[in-house]
Amino acid sequence: MRVDLIAPPAFYGHHPVVLDDETLWCELPVCPICETAEHLLDVAVVRGTPGASMKTSVCTRCTYMFQRRRPTEEWMESFYEADWDQQGRMGQHRLPLRALLQRTRRYGRRVARRILRRPSKAPGNPRPPTAPKVLNFCREVVDLPAEVLDIGCGFGSLLQSFRQGGYQVVGVEQSAHRAHQVNTSVGIECYNLGIRNLAAGNLNRRFDLVISNHVLEHLFDPNVYFEALRTLLKPGGYAYIAVPDLHNGEYLPQFFHSALHLSGFTPQALEQLAAKHGFRTVKLEVNSEIQFLFRQEGPEEEGASTRAAPQEFMERLSADLAEQITGGLGEGVAERPERMLRWHITGDTHRAYESDVNGSGSFQIPLARLSMSRVAKRMAGGLPKRVLPYLLGQPGHSRFMLVRIERMGLEHVKQPPQHGEAWTRTMPLEFVHQGTRAPFWVK
Repeated sequence: MRVDLIAPPAFYGHHPVVLDDETLWCELPVCPICETAEHLLDVAVVRGTPGASMKTSVCTRCTYMFQRRRPTEEWMESFYEADWDQQGRMGQHRLPLRALLQRTRRYGRRVARRILRRPSKAPGNPRPPTAPKVLNFCREVVDLPAEVLDIGCGFGSLLQSFRQGGYQVVGVEQSAHRAHQVNTSVGIECYNLGIRNLAAGNLNRRFDLVISNHVLEHLFDPNVYFEALRTLLKPGGYAYIAVPDLHNGEYLPQFFHSALHLSGFTPQALEQLAAKHGFRTVKLEVNSEIQFLFRQEGPEEEGASTRAAPQEFMERLSADLAEQITGGLGEGVAERPERMLRWHITGDTHRAYESDVNGSGSFQIPLARLSMSRVAKRMAGGLPKRVLPYLLGQPGHSRFMLVRIERMGLEHVKQPPQHGEAWTRTMPLEFVHQGTRAPFWVK
């Protein structure tokens, strides 16, 4: 099924990169978890210039989604070391002005919410602070005293939480400026190392607990992470891993365009991956993210995993695609040759998207609601109108994706392959961008 993008997409917290050189791309021949190609199904292709296209596939055996055609590992290593987090990198040298602007924006959002009496997050979907959440999840099992290592520690918020909880903490961060910040400003020992350096035993230290919060989905090969755990954990040590849940925490149009989110995990996929490397599940919690606490069983033992039924997985994925890609179109879809779909960020939370479907083939995009404009002018009079929606976290002209979906195949998206050949003929979804370049997105 073809999806024509008639307005450039924009995803919250992301910016586009140009990857026109065909040598910067590679394609995986097998599923990274089961290491076979027998159960692979291509789901989406984002077309760019010749040679620059990204392909997303699922392994129905492992219930795992991944970027099958992706930037090379060398490009990703270079990006994380040199180009990632430009805002944070600039903040290291120009902190006063940038920090002031960021704090002003955060304060403006809080004031605006109070004026409009709007909740700070979607009702019924509370999101507790990350640092205490991870600490509370782990300390029920990992007793004091214990040594904790955070892989991908960022600016050290998790490490500070564990340090306050009485643990001895160390960080690892591939970004040099973040590692420097943790060492100097936070006062926590932090090593500037990549995951392959850890797998090679370059840290030469062992810990009672290794934590990684939303890191595994970014790694080129998730198997290397578990190889690194073997060199980092003491006998019987624990590993905490949190990743977005494929069905509840990933927005598929964004995932298909993301050059850095390489894995979409279900609980069963992550448990199977851990079991493959000799780790068993101690604790599990699933909502918009998957939180696992694994225990090392020994180098020769195999952990236990619960394999999801491929039929159930594909039915769930089909429902997600139908809702997110076609806007939940129901019966009578063949009555019109095309529909227009707008994806945009909701007003309730920055991390959720909603969609509108229009049969007329056109949309008018509001920059901001009048009430928000009045509040913004009262708070920051004189700012250009195009800045106001962004200042207050509202859906603005740069935060949507307009697409045109052809009629053929829409009625088949909801049908998984087991229901007939129509679904597999519809797949993969082909995202075609106007112009000569397709944007691939990074955080």
